[in-house]
Amino acid sequence: MPSEQDPRWRQYATALLRIGAAPVLEVDLSLPLSRAQHDRLRELGLGRGFGVVTAANPAGRLATSEANRAAQEALRVQVERNGLVPVRADGYSRDERHYEPGFAVPFPRHECIALARRFRQLALYWYDGEAFSIVGAIMEAPDVRLPAE
Repeated sequence: MPSEQDPRWRQYATALLRIGAAPVLEVDLSLPLSRAQHDRLRELGLGRGFGVVTAANPAGRLATSEANRAAQEALRVQVERNGLVPVRADGYSRDERHYEPGFAVPFPRHECIALARRFRQLALYWYDGEAFSIVGAIMEAPDVRLPAE
């Protein structure tokens, strides 16, 4: 894991995701996905692959609430311009002290990376139909398949 490049990488590997509306799917990225979680992703139209992208805290620097809200709105508009209804996908630290709103974006992987780069994100989560990975965006780093070892 490229934690020597950025210590946050290890935190990304143990984060929690909350995806969709009621019933919200909670994913603990430190654990393998269950069959029920895979099924719920398919129900949400996300079973084949998607990125979890946020616009919050560009370049890993804390931004104001107002700046984060404006950036998140710009991300939502960008997703909708592609004819998609955004699916909420929020990331949380294990202690829930850090939270970043985001969207599950069923674009091809390279387009998710480009979108994350446009919003100056260090990384995004990519789901390939089987598991999540951490994928660098503005941070160049090898992908880390989750759960990490």
